[in-house]
Amino acid sequence: MMLTFAAQTEVIMRDLRMEPRKLPKDLWKCFRKFSLARTPHEQRMHLFNQSAVVGLANISKPFPLKFVRDFLWSSSTNGLSDRVKGDLL
Repeated sequence: MMLTFAAQTEVIMRDLRMEPRKLPKDLWKCFRKFSLARTPHEQRMHLFNQSAVVGLANISKPFPLKFVRDFLWSSSTNGLSDRVKGDLL
């Protein structure tokens, strides 16, 4: 997923709530070589993968319950339900 510079700047400011800084190309290559820097997309994926798991067992409000049911229905129609772990409902 390759974003333009303007789109990456917007992602950094809006989604990651950070201020983007332009690095010299050689410094960027060095950081990337040793996994010291991430692209905006990689950072979003990192934050998502490190986020806390939310339990769905005690859902009592209508919107999240409908969302989960719709997700399960949608995933069952295209074969994704085989990869969903756990007993959601």
